[in-house]
Amino acid sequence: MIRARSLGADANPAWKPNALKVQGLAHETLGQLREAIHIYEQALALNPKIGVKRRLDILKKRVG
Repeated sequence: MIRARSLGADANPAWKPNALKVQGLAHETLGQLREAIHIYEQALALNPKIGVKRRLDILKKRVG
């Protein structure tokens, strides 16, 4: 996902939140919860309706 972002997803305002969402999901799946939180927060800042708010809240509770 980082490669996709470097190849242009970040340059497109419509794509960047989705790219961040997928990257956050990857971090979460790998157990990298703090990284997932950081990425989800970036996605939400760009698009509050991206669909990660609930996941973000759950992760924040788990991490403390």
